[in-house]
Amino acid sequence: MEKNHLESILEKQKVQTYLTTIKPGQTLCNEGDFSQDLCILVSGRLKVFRGNQKMQEITEPGAVLGKISFVLGTKRTATIRAIDEARVLLIPQKDVADFLKEYPGIAWDIPRSLAQEVDVASHVLSGMKELCDHLPDAFFMTDREGRILSWNKAAEDLFGPDWEGMYQKPAEILFEDREKFRDFLNEIPAEL
Repeated sequence: MEKNHLESILEKQKVQTYLTTIKPGQTLCNEGDFSQDLCILVSGRLKVFRGNQKMQEITEPGAVLGKISFVLGTKRTATIRAIDEARVLLIPQKDVADFLKEYPGIAWDIPRSLAQEVDVASHVLSGMKELCDHLPDAFFMTDREGRILSWNKAAEDLFGPDWEGMYQKPAEILFEDREKFRDFLNEIPAEL
């Protein structure tokens, strides 16, 4: 969102009721929370975590936060904490539709921002896949349920089918002792 657009929104009296200050180290939202509130950074710096891994810093006034859970109606996918004092517009889910009707430019910022994030993630994943293809050992990655998301060339050579043929298939089918593999998956901490 452009700075002058954010400033014009902040001039509205009703919008002031959504303005919240977050102290350094304070959490704005937690990964796994069920909330579709929408947040817009006004000032300050925030850091985004998935599990214990810092994913990014958000410093751009007007950045819309909480887009994934808002659009998909799911739990929060990340934890957001203030690095220094930050001010955000915290729009409760019940008010979001009216807020977006009044400020439709923000409604367009959400898919635009999501598309930019998908583009970056796509480049990162492509680079990681290329890197993994150069590993001499078989490597594959699964989701929390054990379905194959990706694997490298060595895994393809070892197990047979290409990645497209194995995508979303249960990884346990690759192992003789399937129960042992399921036990292994259950031992992996949820925050990873």
